[in-house]
This record gives sequence, structure tokens and C-alpha cells, in this order.
Amino acid sequence: MAEENGFDSNHDHMPNSDDTLVTDQCSVSYMTPWATVVALTTCYLLVILWICKNGKKMCLPVPDSLFPYQKQLKQLKRDLSRYLVEDNCIEIFGSPLAQTPQGTLFRGTIIPRVKHRTTERVPVAVKVSHPNPKYSVALLEESARICRLAHPNISRILAVSQLSFTVLRPAVAVEWLAGGNLADYFQHQIRDREERQRPQILLRDVLEVLLQVSAALRHFHETLGDVAHGAVTTENVQLTSRDLRRCTIKLSCLYPPTTSRLPPEIVCSTERNPKRRQESDIWMFGVLCWESMTLGAEPHYQRTPEEIQRCYRLPDRGLTCPQGCPLDVWSLAMECLSEAHRRPRFAGASPTLVDRVQQLRNYYIQSMDCLYPVPNIGNCTCAEHKCKKVESFDRE
Repeated sequence: MAEENGFDSNHDHMPNSDDTLVTDQCSVSYMTPWATVVALTTCYLLVILWICKNGKKMCLPVPDSLFPYQKQLKQLKRDLSRYLVEDNCIEIFGSPLAQTPQGTLFRGTIIPRVKHRTTERVPVAVKVSHPNPKYSVALLEESARICRLAHPNISRILAVSQLSFTVLRPAVAVEWLAGGNLADYFQHQIRDREERQRPQILLRDVLEVLLQVSAALRHFHETLGDVAHGAVTTENVQLTSRDLRRCTIKLSCLYPPTTSRLPPEIVCSTERNPKRRQESDIWMFGVLCWESMTLGAEPHYQRTPEEIQRCYRLPDRGLTCPQGCPLDVWSLAMECLSEAHRRPRFAGASPTLVDRVQQLRNYYIQSMDCLYPVPNIGNCTCAEHKCKKVESFDRE
């Protein structure tokens, strides 16, 4: 028993190799406390730097008006990341050009991304949203949709201010062409000039412009699905030059449409903000055809919204066939102004609206037929409307 007890006592006092290793490691770590001090100091410094950088954002709560859009804004920032520029890269000057549903339209310039020796600023149109999160997000969504388009006849987004997401007051720079827009061309180059000073406008040149507009709308509808352009007007048809025979057009979304250019399903709707579908673009393209054939006449000139609604019941929708317009071209315009389910489509089964415009362009490619401006004739003679003066375009 003694031997057994002695054996047991000796066994209890024998050192274990694992315990010795752990003890040695602990003693070594306790002997070098500077590693712990350095590690903790580094962590404290990193925390302090992070608080200094993000402390203000961390302390400020998200406004109630912005909270519903947080996830949406993150996605929009990712979609527009390659267009973000510093705020001082976008310059705005002059008075506003127009008021849009999302904000205000200005002329401006931006610093080009590719530096040249001259470092000239590029002229652009700048959209600035209203100080309301709803309109700001709507403008950013519209910009993100346009960035998905890649077509030579569609105006591009050139830059988006970084402040669009920090203060949620977007400023979006859109391509602006040197030739102005088609509405200004008709007004200043044709309607404001005397007969001998006007350039000769051929039917085939106008059909070429309409063909480019239809090609842009086909790409728009094919790429974005049910999303409509919503503003197919002469003001949004930009020209690369003021020579209609050689210019290239680009369709933009800068100016809002007037009531006289909207389809019946929008004007007669009881909803506050009715949804605009692709059929609306087709109606507005028909009105654009009429404006082009009249060389800039105002549709439903001086008519009230009630009078415009009554015109929708007429066979020609209140837009008479202009002098010099071929019947096949006029027939296509009237099809665009028919009921929504009867209107031709830009995309889908052949022949599309693009195919039909191209057939007309090819048919009149050698034609020397000219178009002449049609005067705006109104019934109002009141002095406050300044309607006593009626346009006259007498041909010599």
C-alpha cells in the first residue's frame, strides 16, 4: 500500500508537458506587454478617425421625408456612379429655359472629362430638381433610364453632380447640340423671316428628320419596355446644325409637352397624374408630323382645353391637312392620331411605324417638292391676348 501510495504521490507531482508549454507561452506574453499596448492604441486611433469622419452623419437622424427612398437612392447612385462629378464642374448661367415636372431647366457648361490643351467647357442643358425628395428621386430615375439607352439619335447624360446624393438636390447635365431644337429652327429660320430670306425646305428633308425621330423612339420602347418618352415635341428634337439637309437629330427629354400635344387619354383623364404609355408617344409623333409639315404651326392655336377635347371628336382631330402635304404622309399622321388600340407601333410586328416612315422617305428621296409655313389662325381678338395680329406668309 505504501508503494502504491508513493507511486500515486510521485505521479501527482510529475510535470505535464502541455501545462509547461501553456505556462511558458503565458509568461512570454506577460513579459512583453508592449504588443498589447500597441494593438489597443491602434484600435483606439482607428475608432477616433472613423468618428471624426462619420460622426456628423452618425449623429444626424435620417429625415422622415428621405427614409422611404434610402434603398432606392443607393441603387440610383450605383447606376449613375460613372457620371458623378464635382459640383464645381457643372456651371449654370442665364435665366431658366423652362419649368419641368421634376425641376427647372437651365443652360450651362461642364468641364470635359478628357482634358484638351484648350480646356474649353462643353455647352449642356442642366436640369435642377425642385427641393422635394419626390421630385429629386424622379429626376434621378429619369436620368438612370436615359443612361441605359445607347442610340445615335438620343441625347446622352453627360454628368451628374455628386451633391445629387449628399443634399438630394440633383443637377443633371444633358447633351446640348449646336443647332438648337426644331421648334426654334422653324420659328427663327422660317416663320420670322421674309419669303426671300427663308431656306428652301424640301419634303424629303423633313421625312428624314421624322425617320430619325421614329428610330430613336423605337430604341426607346424596345429598351425600356412599357416606359414612355412622354414629351415627343419639336422642342425636344435637337439639331447638330441649322442645315436641315445635312443635320443629324437627337431626341431629348428636356422640355415638357403642352396640353395641345397630349393625347386624349391624358387630357380627358380624371386622374391627377395619369400614366403615360407608349400609345401616348405615338399620338405625339403624329402631332410632330403635322407640325413638321406646317413648318412650326402651333397645334390647336388659342384653343382652351375644353375646345381641344371637342376637337378630338372630329375626323381630323382639329388639325387640318396642310397645303403641300402628300396624302400618304397625311394618312400616316392620321393613323397616329386614331384611337389608342388602332395606332401603329414603333416596336413589334412588321411593318412598324419606323418601316412605314422609311418607305415614305425612300419614295420621296428624289422629290423636289417644297413645304411652306402655315399661319396660326385664331378666333380671339382681345387686346390682352395680343391676338389682333394674324401671321401671314404670302409667297412671292
